[in-house]
Amino acid sequence: FDLIVPEELGEKRFEIMKQQLDCYFGYKTFIEKRIMPVKVLQKIIGVETGFQKSKQETKSFASFSGSGLSMINQGMNILITFLQSQLRIPILDETKLNDKYDLDVPYYNENPDQIYAELNKLGLQLIDENREIEVLVIRDK
Repeated sequence: FDLIVPEELGEKRFEIMKQQLDCYFGYKTFIEKRIMPVKVLQKIIGVETGFQKSKQETKSFASFSGSGLSMINQGMNILITFLQSQLRIPILDETKLNDKYDLDVPYYNENPDQIYAELNKLGLQLIDENREIEVLVIRDK
């Protein structure tokens, strides 16, 4: 099952997925909060971020694959989506970076742990924690 939703519906993705699974596949689905392992993206205290705020007139662009992320005039949600797709764990954004940014983050399939060093170069870090998050639970009817 693959669900692609427009960015503006991103916050409703669990509800849309729930409806699709209930309707088309006959499962019982619900959303509940559980304590789960996550990674928390934070600014490194005392270190300036190594990327630039976008100029307002800059056209937005984002591209990511197994080789990395390149984004122009995008919010941190794009970086979070990229990190989640590569690391396959929920990422929580606690950077308090609310503007639009230009940045490139290389990713090395042969050395996935290199992403931590690349984030450090940008003044960011990923911290392992257990947090209560919403999860989609799927059960047979």
